[in-house]
Amino acid sequence: MLYFTKEMYEKMQVCGYLRVVPHLNEQSEESIEWFAAQGRDYRSERRQEFLHLKPLLLKYVPDYRVSAIFEQFVAETEPRTEELTEYVSQWAEKYDKEWLTASRSSREEYHEIRSKLPENFTAMYEKHNLHDAKIISVQSSEDGVVVVKLDGSGSLGLYGTGYLTFEDVHICEIPDDADGDWWLYDEVHLTPEGHMDFRALLHASSGPAGEIVPLHELRIVARGFKFALEKFAEAEVCQVEGLRKSE
Repeated sequence: MLYFTKEMYEKMQVCGYLRVVPHLNEQSEESIEWFAAQGRDYRSERRQEFLHLKPLLLKYVPDYRVSAIFEQFVAETEPRTEELTEYVSQWAEKYDKEWLTASRSSREEYHEIRSKLPENFTAMYEKHNLHDAKIISVQSSEDGVVVVKLDGSGSLGLYGTGYLTFEDVHICEIPDDADGDWWLYDEVHLTPEGHMDFRALLHASSGPAGEIVPLHELRIVARGFKFALEKFAEAEVCQVEGLRKSE
């Protein structure tokens, strides 16, 4: 990945936490009582959440800042300072700018090379958002064909089972255990030979022990492309849309 890298996605998780952490202990008494009614301790769970994310925080935030975040926002063993609140806000704003730059660069490159990509690919790429689709299987054949089968029930724009068929494949880099991975972000490039270079960042269904955000990368360089979609029945579409609205 050139734009939507593993580092960018890890920073996204850090950014999301930094936006929330100053407000962790502003929950209403009703919310805390609800946790208690479920046999759960709200503050204890917030501490555990911090400890789970701490290795990732330490990867991108100075050690003393991570300690201060815990002491001021989570455990509240020290008075909250405006300086730390401002730091957290500025870190998140800086990341937002980095993400917008990556997104803009990816779009600009796509439009620059669009006319040189397979028409079937551009038609799929501009109509279907694969984000949060789930890889069912990846099959390859000796004649240079790779088929990626996707379950779109949880995706943003794939109302069915999608089949991404890459033809005349020159490079295929997909982890052996990619089945069950969730599709995050993708980007497309051209090789010096003029072949389509399609890449995707995946949220791995399993990863090494202790890995906070297990990620995989997919890369397929191919000359041809086909797309097929087995649409959900109308009742299934309504059910999926209902689940999304309730999330």
